[in-house]
Amino acid sequence: MNSDFTDYLTEIEMPGPLIERVEYFHNLYTDLIRSEPERVFVSDLIQEDGSRSYDSLWFFTGSEVMEAHRFLDAESFDLDSASKITYWRVEKESYTVGSATAASRMRFVFSTEGGSTGDLKATGSNCDRLWTLMKEWFVPKSIAAP
Repeated sequence: MNSDFTDYLTEIEMPGPLIERVEYFHNLYTDLIRSEPERVFVSDLIQEDGSRSYDSLWFFTGSEVMEAHRFLDAESFDLDSASKITYWRVEKESYTVGSATAASRMRFVFSTEGGSTGDLKATGSNCDRLWTLMKEWFVPKSIAAP
């Protein structure tokens, strides 16, 4: 797993044993698709007690999206060819683009041409990461090429 991925996981305060779990899925996907994922995202939530929990793990290549559902305690994962995004929706709360605070929340829901759906959630600084992913990976796939 490359250092950008590890730096991101550290930034969202993921403990070492959970980073090892991400690395496990990274290696699994890399073996299955025979190429290195270009991006990673972890859906996270803030619990009532203020602790951060991690919901699902996402990897992205140029045209594929891979999700490991409940990656901390299960091995349920899927892959979709997401060359065209047919629908997406953004929900933001206490988040100004590029200026995330501890109170920031963001949700991004999407559908692909093949009928797959996804629901990515972010809190705090992870909102900036989700915004960048949305802008650089999803939006270009939802706009028809000239």
